[in-house]
Amino acid sequence: MWLEFKLAFKDQFFLVNAVAEVMNKLEETAYYQGSQTVEDYLDEFQTLIVEASYINSPTIVVKFCYGLRDIIQNQIKTLLIGYPKNTDLLVWFEATKYIG
Repeated sequence: MWLEFKLAFKDQFFLVNAVAEVMNKLEETAYYQGSQTVEDYLDEFQTLIVEASYINSPTIVVKFCYGLRDIIQNQIKTLLIGYPKNTDLLVWFEATKYIG
């Protein structure tokens, strides 16, 4: 009986807390690239947005850009050809792989 209660409690409340935790991480600077490689940052960022169920592309692009190292942000933002739109996250990912 206790085990059933414990499992039901976990199913009801822990998932919500996990999603809230991921969303909070995306609202802070903990997800920023820092010393990570571009590939590691991309993997972590993609995992976070999936876990947080973020679907608003412009918001996600802004968060992604803020998390990149300044030098990579600047190189992407100064592209004359192939500058990604703020609504196209996949193009930003590809540009970051190319630059990084």
